[in-house]
Amino acid sequence: MEKRVLDSIDSCNTLLKTNGFWANGKNFQVDILYATSASSRWPYENIWGIYLAKPHFAWMALWMAVTSRTRLKKRQIRYFFPDMANGDYIGQVGIFNPELLELKDIVCEKAYLYLFDQKYFPNLRKIDISGKEDENKKAEALIKYGFEQKTVFRRGKNYNNAYVFSTSDPVIVDIDDWQIALVNIEEITPNIEITITNKLITELSGRIQWLNEEVGENYITYIP
Repeated sequence: MEKRVLDSIDSCNTLLKTNGFWANGKNFQVDILYATSASSRWPYENIWGIYLAKPHFAWMALWMAVTSRTRLKKRQIRYFFPDMANGDYIGQVGIFNPELLELKDIVCEKAYLYLFDQKYFPNLRKIDISGKEDENKKAEALIKYGFEQKTVFRRGKNYNNAYVFSTSDPVIVDIDDWQIALVNIEEITPNIEITITNKLITELSGRIQWLNEEVGENYITYIP
């Protein structure tokens, strides 16, 4: 695994501008990414698989790495598109903070962005549900394509109501605008590990704004 360090806004912006890899952001260091299932309010996000951000949404993976996954829930974070027309590829986030947490409790001291080269998955069948805007229609499409809701037991934990593919064939599910899931691939090793330094996280913290209400389904939007 190649290892890099990001410690400035400029280097971060350049990476995201030129990135062509799938991405995943972590608050902690990993050697392998394992298949899992979310406990999401949106059933179609409970596919049993490895979730990755599409290359042009690696900026979201960056923010998922920088903001604490233990202190914040999904409904507390809104992601604001980067203003690419004016040269920004990082974007911003808004956070609903009813507990009045301090900023230092919301961002990590160090974070990690993992990149995955698509060329290692050249011939996988693609299942595309990204055109189904309604969450129920996405769930119906998954069932149509052969997914079933089951309980999966892995690594000492039960994952309830996971959407499991009916065959053992590995596939890519194109979920929506920003994310895909690798299905029937139980683990993958990142091609590149990028350490996001505390210096950069401090700079990124200036792009965090506070929200007055909980985030709904429109958790990705434009800066108002």
